[in-house]
Amino acid sequence: MAKYQIYPGQKVMATWMVLLVTMASLSAPRATAQMMEPAAASSEGPIDLYLYAEYAPGLSVPARPPQLTAKAITSKRISCSHRRATTISSASATVLEASARKAKCVSAYPLNGGMYNLLASYIEEVPLFSSQAVNLAGGNSYTCIATYTPLTAAQKAEIAAMDWNSQVTQVAAAAVATVAPMDAADSSDPSGNAGITPAVGASCPTPAYTQPPRGKPAAILDTQGAKLINQNTKEAIQIRGLNWFGFNVDMGMVDGLWAGGSDATTDFSTIVYQIRQLGYNAVRLPFAHRFLEKTDVWDLERECTQLSQGQMRSRLMDPQDSAAYIRKILPGNASPMPNPAGKCNTYLPKRNNQDRLLFTIQQFVAQGMYVVLDYQPQGLEQHAYNLNQFVTAWSELWKAVACLPNFYSDIAGRVLIDVMNEPDSMGIRWEASGDRPGAEQLYLATADALHRITPNRMLFMFEGTGQNMIGLNWGNGFVTDKDTISSRGLSNPTSFFEQVVTRPWVKKAVFSPHLYPPTITMSTWLGKALWEQSNLAFGYLQSTGYCNGRGCTQFPILVGETGSAYKEETDKVWLQDFADYAFARGAAAAYNKVPLNGWMWWAYNENSGDTGGIVTNQWQDLHWDKLRYMMRSLDLQPWYKWSTTGNSRRRPTRPASGEDGLGAYDDEPLAAGDAAAAAGNEVVQG
Repeated sequence: MAKYQIYPGQKVMATWMVLLVTMASLSAPRATAQMMEPAAASSEGPIDLYLYAEYAPGLSVPARPPQLTAKAITSKRISCSHRRATTISSASATVLEASARKAKCVSAYPLNGGMYNLLASYIEEVPLFSSQAVNLAGGNSYTCIATYTPLTAAQKAEIAAMDWNSQVTQVAAAAVATVAPMDAADSSDPSGNAGITPAVGASCPTPAYTQPPRGKPAAILDTQGAKLINQNTKEAIQIRGLNWFGFNVDMGMVDGLWAGGSDATTDFSTIVYQIRQLGYNAVRLPFAHRFLEKTDVWDLERECTQLSQGQMRSRLMDPQDSAAYIRKILPGNASPMPNPAGKCNTYLPKRNNQDRLLFTIQQFVAQGMYVVLDYQPQGLEQHAYNLNQFVTAWSELWKAVACLPNFYSDIAGRVLIDVMNEPDSMGIRWEASGDRPGAEQLYLATADALHRITPNRMLFMFEGTGQNMIGLNWGNGFVTDKDTISSRGLSNPTSFFEQVVTRPWVKKAVFSPHLYPPTITMSTWLGKALWEQSNLAFGYLQSTGYCNGRGCTQFPILVGETGSAYKEETDKVWLQDFADYAFARGAAAAYNKVPLNGWMWWAYNENSGDTGGIVTNQWQDLHWDKLRYMMRSLDLQPWYKWSTTGNSRRRPTRPASGEDGLGAYDDEPLAAGDAAAAAGNEVVQG
């Protein structure tokens, strides 16, 4: 439906990854390996290497096992000293792993009689290092050899003339194209992906803008049955989100930064800080690809005044609460961006709109928030009618996100992919129609492609479609009940669910209906009628789950859009009924016993035509009537109601635990598989 008014910079190194041998040459047995002494050595210390790992079948396994196809090409950044080498012969993967790490060489995973062949070149001035793995007689074994060879001028010239990016991309693309779903039992990592690191197809470029301070990223988000959870502590996390559009229209940035006045109303970084202090822990960013490509970016630098700490504190506290919380101290800005005196938005990227989107992601993550990237074409572009174009555009954008310097340390696990907003808006049903893909094809192909780029490092959000005939909003519509589908002529998502439950990313899937009150839907579903409709449309996915002859799979439900101008009484009644269902309380508890995982309010923007925003009066003031409803009924907890524990975790004062808890907002340690990746930004570029 229409809702619009008409880490510091990364060092650049000349680093090339090369496949030095072919699979054919790997099949020849090698009985021994010699360590080559350095012809010259500039240092005894470890050297950073980028390595390609290519799996070669062992002599006893003539064919590559299909489940290992996904591991055909990986990469890691490691430290390997050229004066160390080791040969380990063992049938134990644990012994091989430990020995390889002790030798300061990359890990080895000898599976099903095969081996990993590790090859790398590091080119900066003259050193060329390579590391080899060989299959010794007698079974699985691993040899790590570091050699040093000075490059001649002719060799350097030859290397410089080669089209490395093209070669690497072709190899990565070939591997990804044939990837098969991986068996979760192949890994001991909680994410189901230990030891699998996405491959680098081309060096990630250095961002062309100043990086925001790291701030305090939120906990890594994961799922457990019908819940969203903190991946580390397994505590439930509730989403309190806000939509902020602009990237989906010709603004090329979140809208409203042109408003003028104080930094509180005009400066992007300052507004992000305020959104977090108001209690929101997620933002949904609608975008369209056509606007990200634009290089003629809007000039959003503005003259502005700077609010004092006291003025900001007063702005961010409900006037009705000021007396009760007079002693509360406003938290500082976790990730402020500097401006010259009297100026706002001087730090915004200026090269293109995609840079601005990447910066926006980083800024919200630095404030401890989750980010939803929501593809929202609204008929302005036709990507959704061409499956290859749709998947390619999403893949290129996600590669850019995964190339950010702080992707593995801060961003991975904090971004959700809303594959397509309200497919109904472009006449797309679950099923394909002629040569046009359906939502099933768009969703599955995109999730498959992005999962291969950075396995298990994001969550996917899927919206419903094709079921308006029973009064559902655009974005809603996951009915799989056969009788209802048959009697009402609904589009059928059953085939989609049958595919989802077999995918390696099934535990990263979240379903995201859109729910709006009567003034927007022009239909009145209140109380029992609303609750029964919600159970039929999506509630069953989290209560009993999607069930087939093999069992039932529960999924988290996160409402991607809801909102209202909050003026009409019918809207206020509906919003209270919705809140009761979302929290499984009151009379609604008889219909829903499992609280939803949260909601995302539409919108920040005052220029949202049918809902308005949480700002009003020309973007200058906060709309406290709306905010009070969210605080009272949807458990929005602003800064002055937070309590602080001894371990510096910020928690809401109410409730402290259980299904309604917002969870913890703290710095999470990197998982073992991410620690190395964080230094190297490995991204499949094919």
